[in-house]
Amino acid sequence: MLFTTSVRPILRASHLAAAGLVLAVAASGAPHAAAQATEHHVYVSVLDQQGNPVTEVTPADLKVTEDGVTREVLRVGPATTPMEVVLLVDNSAATSADTMFFRDALEAFVAGLDDRHAIALVTLGDRPTLELGATTNTEAIRKAIGRLFPRPGSGTYLLDAVRDTTKGFTKRKPARPVIVAVLREDVEFSTGDHVSILTDLHETFAAFHAVVLNTPADPSIGTNEWRERAQLIDRGTIETGGRRVNLISNLGLKDAMVALATELNAQVEAVFARPASLVPPRRTTVSSAREGWTARGTLARPLSGQVQ
Repeated sequence: MLFTTSVRPILRASHLAAAGLVLAVAASGAPHAAAQATEHHVYVSVLDQQGNPVTEVTPADLKVTEDGVTREVLRVGPATTPMEVVLLVDNSAATSADTMFFRDALEAFVAGLDDRHAIALVTLGDRPTLELGATTNTEAIRKAIGRLFPRPGSGTYLLDAVRDTTKGFTKRKPARPVIVAVLREDVEFSTGDHVSILTDLHETFAAFHAVVLNTPADPSIGTNEWRERAQLIDRGTIETGGRRVNLISNLGLKDAMVALATELNAQVEAVFARPASLVPPRRTTVSSAREGWTARGTLARPLSGQVQ
């Protein structure tokens, strides 16, 4: 099993309108907002020294900081909110030798993920194509996976697919959105920019994971499209608390997807206190306070009426 992962912080986009409001309040001499703390939630993956998920986690095991300021972790428990997982699967011409490996890996992921979570399937070859809407029907998901074939002469449209997926999240507002991209490193044909797509990820509170099968001597390296995709994969997984897995062989796909499903099943939900403020923090970072453990977190969508 050949893959690597790294620790991920969460970034939040700044709110210029709110900042302007703060300046207006200061200029008018109006009193500051009362420093009454509100509770916020974060979904956290905690791994031990061997990279195995840890489920017995206490508030003392985690550290939450926002813009460099430590927040009090109030409680930690199992993450019970169902996920909506959108699988973005590469079926471009570059994957013609990988089809069976992709199918086996995706089926293993579905089998390993708790069946209370909904899964959708989107292919990336030629253009982003919704193959199956979000469902908990595992049989329907397996059938959709079984219909995966590479599109001859096609390239990959990862950025467009992530952008379209976040648009769907914006409309549906799932409580726990997750994107998992499974692709080979090859030519990218999307024309979007990673910065705007990262903003969409933050605003929809989506976790972004990527399992990337490296291609030797990638012909697209150096192009603007390749750089935009590289930035999205790198920053997207870092800033949303996701996991990036780099593979050197398609033989590692199944193990990598099983490990990701196991990690998602074992996530915990931490609740921390945030003092009231007219300007929400830009960066919320989750890390482990216990030596030898690592932690990554995805900020949860605020409850209705709650200030972000």
